[in-house]
Amino acid sequence: LAGQSATKGWETFYSGNSGGEDRIEDVLIDNNQVVSVGRLYKNADETLLITKHSLTGQQLWAKSWAITGLDLYPYYIQKGINGNYYVLGYGDSGEHFIVQFDTNGNFVEVKVLQLQTANDFKVLADGSFIVAGENNDKAYLLKFDQNLNQLWSKALTFSFPQGIYGGTLFSVDVAADGGFFVLTRGTSIISNTSSDDVIVAKTDAQGNLLWNKVFGGTKGDYLADSYNNQVRSRIMGHPDGGFVFECNTRSLEFAPAGATSLTELLVIKGDANGNQQWWRTSGGGAINANGIAIKPNGNILAFGKGTTSQSSPFYTPTDLTERAYIFEMKNLNGQSVWGSSFGGAKSDFTRGLAVLSNSKLFAGGSNDDNAWLFSVNISGVTSLAETPSPEPLECFPNPAGNRLTVSLELGFSGQIRVFDLQGQMVLEKSIERSSDEAHLDISSLAKGYYTMLLLEPSGASRSGKFCKI
Repeated sequence: LAGQSATKGWETFYSGNSGGEDRIEDVLIDNNQVVSVGRLYKNADETLLITKHSLTGQQLWAKSWAITGLDLYPYYIQKGINGNYYVLGYGDSGEHFIVQFDTNGNFVEVKVLQLQTANDFKVLADGSFIVAGENNDKAYLLKFDQNLNQLWSKALTFSFPQGIYGGTLFSVDVAADGGFFVLTRGTSIISNTSSDDVIVAKTDAQGNLLWNKVFGGTKGDYLADSYNNQVRSRIMGHPDGGFVFECNTRSLEFAPAGATSLTELLVIKGDANGNQQWWRTSGGGAINANGIAIKPNGNILAFGKGTTSQSSPFYTPTDLTERAYIFEMKNLNGQSVWGSSFGGAKSDFTRGLAVLSNSKLFAGGSNDDNAWLFSVNISGVTSLAETPSPEPLECFPNPAGNRLTVSLELGFSGQIRVFDLQGQMVLEKSIERSSDEAHLDISSLAKGYYTMLLLEPSGASRSGKFCKI
C-alpha cells in the first residue's frame, strides 16, 4: 500500500461576524451534490448554517436559521424520505431539537424533543427516525414517525459483573438485520481503576436489548457526546453485518511498545455478535476522534484533530499546529492504508465526512476558526483488494423496506443483479428509466445487507450496496 495518499481538492469557507469559532459539523451526499450543516457565530448568537454545493465546489445555496437570543448547536444532518433535510441539534436554553429544511435550504419546521439529551439520530427506510440519548439519567432509544410524533421509547439497562454503567447513549446506527447498534459508556467494568470503558449494545428493531459487550483497556477509553467542543464518538453498522466505532484512549494496551503515556484515537471493529475483530490507533498524533465513515470497498475512515510533531503520521514541516486528519484502515484487519492532515496556521479539525466513492471524499470542520468544507482525492498504489472501483450505483432510501429507487440516467436500460453477503445471486431483473424514477422490488428478500451489480449494454458495470429491513 506504500504510495497511496490523499490530497485536498477544492475548499470553501464561511464565517460569522462576531469572532467566534465557526465550523461545519456534518456532511452528506445527495444526488451527486454535497450538503453540509454547521454553525456561525453571528450577532452574538450561534446560528445554524446549511449549504449545498456541486461536486466541483460550486455553491448552489447557503442558508442560515437562527432564534434571537438563543445559541443553536447542530450535530448531524440526514435526508428524509420526503427529500427534505433534517438536522439534530441543541439550544443553549436546554432544548434538543430536530429542524426540517426543504431541498433549497428553507426552514420548514422545528420539533423540540422531550429528552434530557439527544446525541444521535438516523432516518429509517419507512421515513421514521431513531434517536439515541438520555432521559431521567437513563440511556434511552426512541423512535419517531415521519411527522416526528413519538412511537416508542426504551430505557436500556446493561449487565456486567462489576462497574457503573453510563446514563446516555452517545450514538446509534442500523444493523444488517434491521435492529440497532448503540454506543454508551461505563466505569470500572474492565478494571477497578475508576477508568472509563466503552459499551456496545445490540437491540432488535423494537429497541429491546439483545446483548451488551465492553471494550477498551485498563487506563480509560473515552466517549464524548455531540455537544462536546473537542471530540465526539459514533458507531456505524458495517455492510458485513458487524459494527465499528471510534473513541479516545489513554489505555497503554493500545500504545506502542515502551510508551509511558497515550492520548490517541482508538478504532474497534466488531462482528454481528459483539466479538472484537481488531483494534487500531493512528500510531501517534490523532489526539481527538470526531467520527468514522465507511467506503464502498468496506474500508474504515476515521477523522478528527491531530498533532504534527515529527513522530506523528500527520507531520508536515511547514505547519506545526493542530491539523484536521483523515485516516484509512483496511476492513479485514485494521491495517493502515494512508493518513493525511489538512489545515491552516491555527488549530484545525475535521467534524464531518461524506464518501462519494473509493477515491473521492468530502469533509467539513474548522480552519483558522472558519467553517470549512473541502474535497479529498485519494490516489496512488493500491493492493488488489483495494483496486479503485467505478462510481458506485446509488439507491434510496437506504436502508429500505420493500422498494428501492435506483439512480439511473434518463433513457437507461440494462440488467440488475442482487447478491447476498455469501455471494449468492438472490434477484435478477431488467431495469430501465423511461421518464419516472427506476424502481426495484425487494419485498421477496430477507432482512440484511446486499450488493447490486448493474450490467450496462456497453458491457460496463457498476455496483452498490443497500440494507433491507
